[in-house]
Amino acid sequence: IRILLFNSTGDREANVLIEPLVDCGFDAAVFCPNILFSTSNTVDATNLTVTKESQLNRVLANMLLFERLAVKKLQQQKHEKESTQTDTSCSAAKKSKLDNDSLENGDNSQHTVCMIEDSVITKDFPCISSALTWATQGREPNTSLQSFTEVPSKLRNAEHIQILVTGSIHLVGGVIGLIGSE
Repeated sequence: IRILLFNSTGDREANVLIEPLVDCGFDAAVFCPNILFSTSNTVDATNLTVTKESQLNRVLANMLLFERLAVKKLQQQKHEKESTQTDTSCSAAKKSKLDNDSLENGDNSQHTVCMIEDSVITKDFPCISSALTWATQGREPNTSLQSFTEVPSKLRNAEHIQILVTGSIHLVGGVIGLIGSE
């Protein structure tokens, strides 16, 4: 199974970064801010120039963009033989989540796994640790032993997991810090 772990920060155009990644054939795309742990952070990894809320809003926007581009790609692949019967309920639910400002309280219990046309899984997390734990299914010894209720069977039953971490050097550094440099 191939998983994308993505975040972008600042004034970077996420569209430019995400669009080529949609064509890479990922089984899942996971999005999180450059925050190591949802409860506390190490001083050297904390970005004091942006709020946690704005980082979580950016995560959600990146995920919605990926979903939109993935659906568009799938529609093109099907040559639109079925008059655009695309399941947009996940994107609509996540957009309303963003619009309702439910992110400001930091509640991470309402995360939803979406299947885009039964092919690409998307999920957002409040921190790098949670995203990496979900993506590795706890197989990485340096991640926590959180349990997630919404784990698709193709991830849960995967014998081999490959994860591409990209979009932000801070995200890459956070993952390396969590798993160690070995």
